[in-house]
Amino acid sequence: MDPDVICGQELIQLNKNGKKVDTAKYIANKLGYEYFYKEAETWSNREEKDNQGNAIFSRPPIKQTKFVYIQEPKHNPSDASHEGRVYVEIDDHRKKEVDNLLQIIEGKNKGYIFTGDLNSLPGSYSIEKLKQLKNVAHVGPDYQENTFANKPFDYHGYKVDNLSLRLDYIYISRDLKVESVEIVKTNVSDHLPILVKFNI
Repeated sequence: MDPDVICGQELIQLNKNGKKVDTAKYIANKLGYEYFYKEAETWSNREEKDNQGNAIFSRPPIKQTKFVYIQEPKHNPSDASHEGRVYVEIDDHRKKEVDNLLQIIEGKNKGYIFTGDLNSLPGSYSIEKLKQLKNVAHVGPDYQENTFANKPFDYHGYKVDNLSLRLDYIYISRDLKVESVEIVKTNVSDHLPILVKFNI
């Protein structure tokens, strides 16, 4: 699809049999893009990953990088809530994360793009609070178009076996102009990606 910028979540790094697996670096090398990766959690008790985090891949040069934790990274988190990631219900812990995130986004008035698997449904506290921000707007598609689960999903008894939830979103500062937006059909992940074309 030849995008200029790609935002990715849950990218892993792993040392296995003396060989380092670095998903973000692998993708960047394959595409010939610059990238910035920051780990979110680390493990010493899982065979499939040493850490995972988020990455931004960019065809244009990356001039500056920075990150902000809305929840400090954990080592060997025991379940999804300890990773700062819950699925539907919002408790006080989740609300604090959302409020921290909103403080970061507020005041971003120019050239700002916020993307993520927010693990929040339309109508949830997270999404309703984002809707209230005056400086950013939801890109689309419509909130009722679903992005999860593209594949059967089962985690600690929480099961989704069809494309029935919207969990992934993109918000932008109001100076940016969107030419098109679509949810892309693919079997690569249990989430469907959102493709946006900007006129900059």
